[in-house]
Amino acid sequence: MSGSNKKGKVEIDESKQKAEFVHPQMERPTVSYKRMLPAIIMASVLLLISLILHPIPFQYEPIELNLPPPPPRENVVPLHGHCSIVISSDAHCSEGVAVDEHGNIFAGYHNGTIVKIDTNGKISTVAQINGYPLGMEFDAHNNLIVCDSLNNNLLSFENLDSLSEPTILVKKMFDKNEKPISFLDDLTISQKTGVIYFTDASQNVWNSLIPNTTIDPAQIQTLCVREYLEAQTTGRVLAYDPSTKQVSVIAEGLTFANGIVIDPINEDYLLVAETFRFKISKIPLITPTRGGTKVDFAQNLIGIPDGMAISKDGKYLWVGIHKPRTKFGHFVLDKPYLKQLMGRLSDKVLKVIGNLDKWGMVLQIDIATGKVVHSLLDEHGDLIRALGSIRLVDDTLYLGSLTGNNVVKCDIKPLLK
Repeated sequence: MSGSNKKGKVEIDESKQKAEFVHPQMERPTVSYKRMLPAIIMASVLLLISLILHPIPFQYEPIELNLPPPPPRENVVPLHGHCSIVISSDAHCSEGVAVDEHGNIFAGYHNGTIVKIDTNGKISTVAQINGYPLGMEFDAHNNLIVCDSLNNNLLSFENLDSLSEPTILVKKMFDKNEKPISFLDDLTISQKTGVIYFTDASQNVWNSLIPNTTIDPAQIQTLCVREYLEAQTTGRVLAYDPSTKQVSVIAEGLTFANGIVIDPINEDYLLVAETFRFKISKIPLITPTRGGTKVDFAQNLIGIPDGMAISKDGKYLWVGIHKPRTKFGHFVLDKPYLKQLMGRLSDKVLKVIGNLDKWGMVLQIDIATGKVVHSLLDEHGDLIRALGSIRLVDDTLYLGSLTGNNVVKCDIKPLLK
């Protein structure tokens, strides 16, 4: 991987005796169909075999997406120079990460375990749920609020030192007049009102495809590939008001609503990652429990956005990029018939597709312009890959992974100069 300070190179077309300057980070990918032919033939063979042995229909019809190609890398900074591993566990899927007021780090794993890493580095298990802890954050009363994405309940842990049972704040069937929560993903909390905003990523029936006792990270990757292919707008943002114990729908029509943050200054808008539209959307808050019409904030990102964090001064947004966008991935976007065929591939094949890239990236985005300031890159996924949760405390980012087992912290102070 070349850093952002690598010099440009001069390429000479000898037939025209003309020099052309090409910046290494501004090269755009070109599609070579001859080179793609063997891959297409192999994919076709696998497709035919898979359709015969393991046909699985889509829940929704894939839609046609006409999007621009992914942009080149911008202002790349090697992640290794700023980050280090806090904990590496045998339990995979350390996506949920939170930090309390004392600087203790908490991480949730796919087997339902929530561990604490204190300021001396001591690791202890503080909770065990029959679920899957994803988005996590402490409220103003130091309660740990957790998205249980297996049972689709919003939980509150009042005491994490005694392995006590959590309080269920919001249940999957929160209102008989509303659609049930299908995939509870991430959350953010208002410091002024205590309202908890959370994302219901998709209305696909995830839990019918996932065992009721645990979650296999590879299975999540498979389901995410299907979501990528369908690109349906069934995601939502909801709000739980602890003063009334009521749930409100803030926004609908999002494509896999994922990471979410609230404006830290006036708390008058939310930013939400629409993962499989490769963009961040902005949702105005007319009142704490009523949202306005969403607008695009940052579009055509280099990869698939997941967890996010925003600086206290409201200047920068930090976005975890789960995976890079690929040439073939972009090629199929506007071909629903091809996506329909790919979606019928067996889980084993989709698992391979979902794990092709061992890669990690965090984007630093200027809130005022929506432009990328820095791209922190782990080219080979040695520290972190398949980024999920991001939490920001002062000048330190804490990163969790959907498929890895590391929790990583990054010193971002040099990037703020």
